[in-house]
Amino acid sequence: MESEIKRKIYYYDLMLSVRQDEINSKGRKRSKCIYCDNPQRTIYKVFEEIKKKQEEISTETNDKKRNELQDKFQMQTSQGFYLYVLVDRLEMGAPIRFKLVLCKDNSFPFVQKNGKLEYLIENLQGEFALAEITHCVIFPDKMIMGAEFNFSGARPSAIANYISYKSSDVYYMDCHGKINNESIDKIVEGSPYSLFDLKIKNTERIKELIESNKFAFTAWLRKMPEDISDYEIILRKRKTSKNRGFEPPLTKDEYRELVKNYREEIGRLKISQGIMSDSIDLLNDKLVHTVPLSINSIKKTIDSDFMYNEIENFFEVRVNIEY
Repeated sequence: MESEIKRKIYYYDLMLSVRQDEINSKGRKRSKCIYCDNPQRTIYKVFEEIKKKQEEISTETNDKKRNELQDKFQMQTSQGFYLYVLVDRLEMGAPIRFKLVLCKDNSFPFVQKNGKLEYLIENLQGEFALAEITHCVIFPDKMIMGAEFNFSGARPSAIANYISYKSSDVYYMDCHGKINNESIDKIVEGSPYSLFDLKIKNTERIKELIESNKFAFTAWLRKMPEDISDYEIILRKRKTSKNRGFEPPLTKDEYRELVKNYREEIGRLKISQGIMSDSIDLLNDKLVHTVPLSINSIKKTIDSDFMYNEIENFFEVRVNIEY
């Protein structure tokens, strides 16, 4: 039997920086960070390195050596989880298919058995962790990545942290969500608002954003409870000939930065500078693809080939044409 869920696919721009050594006027060697002049070749090389380590782990028969290899392969996150990458397809001239695997050893759910709730680890033996999968595809010729959004899994942008930390070929990798500039361009800078409507998930990244006090709305959230799933901010003020509305809470550039860096956490972002009903949906872009998925009710898994194909197909028919 199968059940159905829906997953969203987002697309990201990738940028690679490498270290360049040079000799200064005093004859001393120093390094500087520059943009990679051949990112396509470099990204293939990076994933060749990852795949080689992956194969070394899978073929190692000695448990101690395999664990040592695994420790070098994975990266610990700020939440204490472990992240690593599994390459499913690496062929020159073709999109790179891979999975981000987030292992959680302290997030095991309960299961229902014969009408009773039992802690999942009571039914397992040995050392284990809960592994959450995020399917990703990189299109090297355009340096664009498409990825599903799995709320329980790693954020797609985590690949940038992983490669920056693990790769000997890349000094720094940038991964930012593609945004629909047309929507933001409709905003009239400085013009009063009649509506500001924001819904944002309370993730670790958003907690860090709130502490940074970077945007005006973060100050409003600092005194809110931390143990909630979402924040919603809705400001309304009817505009008339005598009532000019309220001052803009964000500038155009701040909207761009917010959507670019936190697109995965934002559930809703609408504004209006006229009639409330005539609002601009700043997330209503053509680069988000919603996919209905059939879940195997026994294995509780998503078909990887299906997800990879959906990411690649939407890229070809929409993303690649418009960008």
